[in-house]
Amino acid sequence: MSDRRRRVETPAEPLAVAPKPPYPSHWRMGALLDLRQFTDGSFRATLHGEDYDPAQDNAVHFTNSFDAQNFVSQWYARTMGVH
Repeated sequence: MSDRRRRVETPAEPLAVAPKPPYPSHWRMGALLDLRQFTDGSFRATLHGEDYDPAQDNAVHFTNSFDAQNFVSQWYARTMGVH
């Protein structure tokens, strides 16, 4: 009998830098967001009560409503094991 399980390859070296989350580092999952639509069809999400400041890069930008809705759905989704 031959073993047909797939072998999982591990990287030789760990990543030097962790990937940046798709939102500002001071945001916490589930926090209230303010989502605004602009005349060009784009959207911008900021934390509720914060004003957008390009110097601080404190917003998430979306080019369409689908991407914005997908982000918001994941942002407010309950995670397994968290009460």
